[in-house]
Amino acid sequence: SAISEDVDLVATIPAGVRVAEFFIGDRHAWRFDIQDGAITVHELPDAGRVRQLARQLHEAWRSPGRRTDDRFWPSRQLAEVAFASLGDSRPPEVLQIVPDGVLHVVPMAVIANHVWSQINPGAVFVVPSLNALYLESQETATPPRQTIAVIADPVFSLTDPRVHLPITTVGNLKIAERGAATRTGLRQLAMRRLPAAAAEARGIVDLAGSSSGVLPLIGFDASRSRIESASLEEFRVIHFATHAIADSQDPALAMLALSRFGAAGNPI
Repeated sequence: SAISEDVDLVATIPAGVRVAEFFIGDRHAWRFDIQDGAITVHELPDAGRVRQLARQLHEAWRSPGRRTDDRFWPSRQLAEVAFASLGDSRPPEVLQIVPDGVLHVVPMAVIANHVWSQINPGAVFVVPSLNALYLESQETATPPRQTIAVIADPVFSLTDPRVHLPITTVGNLKIAERGAATRTGLRQLAMRRLPAAAAEARGIVDLAGSSSGVLPLIGFDASRSRIESASLEEFRVIHFATHAIADSQDPALAMLALSRFGAAGNPI
């Protein structure tokens, strides 16, 4: 959605809300701090250092078996670099973070807590842009009528035991999978079923209660077509339990992995 050119986005940010917007260039990086109608520009020490720490953190948190210190050392280091000069400032009532580049692949809301350990839980948000904040403030949506939609445990592979296929060779399965992967991206070829996703989904559904306001889309139902027909805007909570892929070069290519095959082995 477009906005009028005469809208002062900075002036639309409510009192008590602080925005930290990042720009990560090839050699330089900046953070734009916006609060109470004023903008302060801070040049970060080293754009290359920011990218290095973000990638280290991303790898540490996605790798099993790493020690706690190995996981949190890069997040503390990244916090010191990304939020330099803010450590002694008063925690904001609400902090909105607009990441850029490789910062899209790390949990910026968690990193901010290294800077303001006393910030209220749930007061830190990651948003795509100032435009998005403005457009959201202009919406007059009615409250969602439904409770929760749970999208979980998609079917990624023809070798998944939930797929019913006639007896065939493993070689044919691999050929078929390679063909499907060329259409949906080579990164999906390496995806494996998440063993706890189904149990997680069942636990959430049981906790929410089996009412008309709960929608479980599990297994084959965790597909794009089922999601698009489910009117998710009517639900207060939308919970995904699946793989996700972030793209540090083009954040618009970030994706959630959904079912790639139907019950008969037909590619989706």
